[in-house]
Amino acid sequence: MGVGYILRQIEGQRLAIVEPEATARAFGTEIGRLLSADAGRFAGADMRRYREMIGRYARENGVVLWREAWEAIDRENDVERFAVIAVLAALPESPIYSSKLH
Repeated sequence: MGVGYILRQIEGQRLAIVEPEATARAFGTEIGRLLSADAGRFAGADMRRYREMIGRYARENGVVLWREAWEAIDRENDVERFAVIAVLAALPESPIYSSKLH
């Protein structure tokens, strides 16, 4: 499981995207806005803090992470990947990307 599970989920989402360029731009714009609004929020956190952020943002955005996702997150040991997952979890839903990775 681990990273392989997450990559398989991403691949399944990628195949369902109708306009990949527009979706990538929308993600990029939203991520840029999120990071510029509060640059310190995601900087310098440790693994435990990022995990807490992932859970909180997922709940706030109405995303229920499957047990397999939590197991993969718990096995992750790369703090940079944790930061990326936390940023993605913080993204609000959008008509452009109506279903995020669970």
